[in-house]
Amino acid sequence: MDQKEKIKKAINNVVKNSNFYYSKAKKSRIKDRKNHDQNKKLKLLRKNLSKDNFNQYVEALYKDDNK
Repeated sequence: MDQKEKIKKAINNVVKNSNFYYSKAKKSRIKDRKNHDQNKKLKLLRKNLSKDNFNQYVEALYKDDNK
């Protein structure tokens, strides 16, 4: 790896880690990975599924968790 690539990689890391949203998500995932991933999946499903289908999914999810 030449020096230009090392510098570019270091700058990219600084930019990425100083981004508020990225660093907040990274800390959240490190702190509680299962909950973070589940919330991310729910957010995506809320966008993609109809309201009825999403509600059915959430009900099934909580039924499984409460057993």
